[in-house]
Amino acid sequence: MLHRSLKEDQRNGTTENDRLTLASRVRHLDVQPEYSRIDSEGEIQVSSPEELTQIADILRWATHIEILTIAWKPYVYIPTSWLEALQSTTSSIRKLYCDGLGLPDAEWRTLIAKWDRLRTVLVTHTSAEAQISPVDLLQVPDITFFNLPPRWHGDIPKDAANPGLKQVYLVISDDSNVEKGYREQFLSVQGRYLKTVYIAAEHSHAAINADTLPCMQQLAEHCPHLTNLIFIGPNMWTLPFECPLPPSITHLGLYSSKGQARDALWSHLFYSLCEMTGTDGQPLHLQVVRLLNPHLGTDLRMRLSRTKGELVYRYLAKIKYRLEDHDGWPIEFGPSVSGEPTGS
Repeated sequence: MLHRSLKEDQRNGTTENDRLTLASRVRHLDVQPEYSRIDSEGEIQVSSPEELTQIADILRWATHIEILTIAWKPYVYIPTSWLEALQSTTSSIRKLYCDGLGLPDAEWRTLIAKWDRLRTVLVTHTSAEAQISPVDLLQVPDITFFNLPPRWHGDIPKDAANPGLKQVYLVISDDSNVEKGYREQFLSVQGRYLKTVYIAAEHSHAAINADTLPCMQQLAEHCPHLTNLIFIGPNMWTLPFECPLPPSITHLGLYSSKGQARDALWSHLFYSLCEMTGTDGQPLHLQVVRLLNPHLGTDLRMRLSRTKGELVYRYLAKIKYRLEDHDGWPIEFGPSVSGEPTGS
């Protein structure tokens, strides 16, 4: 539909400005090709040549895109026609999200140098060779957030820190030994400016705390102004809430895509919050723990309303931190809830 409208607009225009009037109004472009068709032999078929051409046309015509989202799985490299179209766009892109679609780092470098208004970058589910290097992103003047790839080509210069970059997204995976060295290099340069770090867990509970501890120690060493930490995982069991935190953390967010948990896991969470310490035994300044999935707060409140002081919730009353739902309202043991949302 969008391609048809923009194409008609191209035909009807009498001047260059006329032709681009409609296309220039496109600010947010969300590209999700039909990548999951199955042929008669059971093989996954990517988009048709016609669809790829249409998307390339839209990328070329919509010269004032500010938010670009491209989601394409299974992972493939970006089509040549799209790359050529992106290279011809203006520098208006401010937010970039690519899921399952990659570029060689040299091609990314060319685009990043052109998109000098970028503020937010998130590239996920792609190969290490198709990630955007932090060496390039740190040079973008207005960058405020990006995800750190597990590895990259080249070293980050010691003087490459960007004071505007306050947030970063890290992934803890089974390849943690490789990640640790690259993460150390990045944090030693940029860490002093970071205030918020997101940590995504991509493996089982058995390994997550052991693999997360080195990351917490690095954050404690290099990020003196870090106050907000958000753990992200497919369910509560994969979140490393048993791990000691950097002592500067005041707000801890817990997000799992699964919006409920068993009583035993809630009890384990409360116990861990009671016993939580800072890295290397340092005093912890934690004030707030927030459940970021709205359904988790609902699930917990429902379970609390049904209990009459069962043993599994004995630790909740001992928590020294404020436990909140996603809106900032306190979650307390008992039928009543007091207080106001913190708004943090």
